[in-house]
Amino acid sequence: MHPYSMVKDHRTNHETGDVSKVMDGAIDKFIGAYLKAQSAKRKT
Repeated sequence: MHPYSMVKDHRTNHETGDVSKVMDGAIDKFIGAYLKAQSAKRKT
């Protein structure tokens, strides 16, 4: 992962600077951002 210090989901534009946590499985915020984006798509 070096020299990068950010993980970004280009579908939702959610990003975090804690690469180690994401690699350890802390992806709940990414899942939440994806579900929120999908919900917004369905409402339109």
